Amino acid sequence: MSQTPYLPEPSYLHRALSTLGSAPDPDTLLKGLASTLYHINRQQPIALYRLHDAKALHLTYYLSPAGQQAAPHALRLITSLASLSTLGLDYRDIQGEFGIWGYVAYPTPDTHEQTQWLTLFIDLASQRLRLLKAANATERRIRLRRRRRSILKDMQHTCSIEHLVQRHGQSWCRIFQAVGIALYYQEELACFGQCPPERQLLAAITSLAAPLDDTEAIELDGECAGGIAVSVHVADAQPAWLMLFRRRHAVPLLPELSCPHTVGYWLASEINSLAELADDLTSVITAIEIANLNQQLVATNQWLETLAHKDALTQCWNRYYTELVLDSIDPTHTSMALILFDIDDFKCINDTHGHAVGDDVLRDLVAVVQGTLRQGDHLGRWGGEEFMILARELDHEGTLQFANRVRLAVANVRFAVAAPVSISMGATLLHAHESPRQWLERADQGLYLAKQAGKNRCVLCP
Repeated sequence: MSQTPYLPEPSYLHRALSTLGSAPDPDTLLKGLASTLYHINRQQPIALYRLHDAKALHLTYYLSPAGQQAAPHALRLITSLASLSTLGLDYRDIQGEFGIWGYVAYPTPDTHEQTQWLTLFIDLASQRLRLLKAANATERRIRLRRRRRSILKDMQHTCSIEHLVQRHGQSWCRIFQAVGIALYYQEELACFGQCPPERQLLAAITSLAAPLDDTEAIELDGECAGGIAVSVHVADAQPAWLMLFRRRHAVPLLPELSCPHTVGYWLASEINSLAELADDLTSVITAIEIANLNQQLVATNQWLETLAHKDALTQCWNRYYTELVLDSIDPTHTSMALILFDIDDFKCINDTHGHAVGDDVLRDLVAVVQGTLRQGDHLGRWGGEEFMILARELDHEGTLQFANRVRLAVANVRFAVAAPVSISMGATLLHAHESPRQWLERADQGLYLAKQAGKNRCVLCP
């Protein structure tokens, strides 16, 4: 190595100072710092190490002369300052937003003047990095606060974590400079953007042994390198996991770098903001859970109401509900016909074709009869193959016409048996000052007379 004093031209140094002092983002700043130090120190190798939260060093940049692109194995294995010292390298820290961001390692400069310039550029980069990180943190908080208002505003319209992630994923990725986001809750995984394959995400979630405290986060490694996981605490439930992903290298690597190690991708201020987002998600997921429980409650109530009102086989009114309706009718203010009917020779159908076919006949019969009813008419299953129709606003002649229309509709349908299916009917009008039992007795008498008269007919008992 030549010992001739060397420095780049003053014009280069001035341009480099201006460039670093006005770098628009941390990526450009660190890339420019590595390039500048490389030239000041006679194109000696420059290595930048990121200080991970676990206080371990990870190689982020390596710049060397052409033809020596890969970082030496010894540099890639360095995890501590003591390791750097054993290689005879000088190093200086780069101060970030919250303490030391990382270190610059380089061979000892030839001259004191080179050392001074190296120190100047590293100090300038530290100041610029702190300013950029502070500005980024402020902007991130502002944007996160705006997004929080948006989340809370449409909380009542959010029905699932998939909908939540798809609706807000792009904004979250922009706020945290991420390329992908994933949210896992109760075995449901929702992803937006560029995330690792589902198999790898689930494996990473499985490896997270326990929920984290509110302020903690875990940087992922392996196939999920560049990702971070924060637990979302939902009361009385398994924790949800919020995961954001950055590209394999948070800072674009120089072409000369060859480094397989995981580096630290997330700053403390970013993790704090992620904790705030996790708190918001706790509220949203809780709201989703409440909405889902309400929907389940409504569905259960509807199902119970159906059980209380409808016959399980035919889906018309069951006897319990039909009796309730009969008891509620005020015959002094209502003109209503009660028609009782059953299937002729239904026992023969069951004995010949089996009860399964008999059930099919009952279901098909109800469908046919329902198709003949007017608005406001109702059909109920009274028991076995016996049914009841309640029809409003009919007189004697209208009742007979209506009942015979129903009877003929059944007779003209081919059911799941070879022989024709017919019904016999007994009808009556409801009289004032009579009980439902008296109405039923008259209708039942009509049904008996219809059977006696040869079946497949209607008898009206006034």
